[in-house]
Amino acid sequence: MRHLALALLLATPAVAAEPKPAPEAANPLDVHLWETRPVVLFAPTADHPRLVEARRAIDAARPAFDERDMTLIVVTGDAHPALRQRFDVPHNDFAALLIGKDGGEKERTDRLETLTAWFTRVDSMPMRIREMREARETP
Repeated sequence: MRHLALALLLATPAVAAEPKPAPEAANPLDVHLWETRPVVLFAPTADHPRLVEARRAIDAARPAFDERDMTLIVVTGDAHPALRQRFDVPHNDFAALLIGKDGGEKERTDRLETLTAWFTRVDSMPMRIREMREARETP
């Protein structure tokens, strides 16, 4: 019986499997669910002035950004159509969205010059209040 299986295996022509492109997730934010607070920046191009401005604001506030478990996601051009559709952001518009750990949209703006208001919003969220309390209680 083992010889028959080996003979069948050897008689079967080898087919090289072509690598399949990774399917685009219906919601690419799922990997961040309950782990981080994504800041999603949508822009028509990587050099769009408002995108550049938003990146500068995030870079300037990086320690506070990281402390709040925030993560940056940049979507340019026609990338991630499902994400654009979910948040109703046309490919030629700039939009900055704050997404909570629960996956829901918390804030949206068409210009992100500073993160001060968003940090205040995050710090008022029940989950963040619990995180700050636990950080104070942990030696």
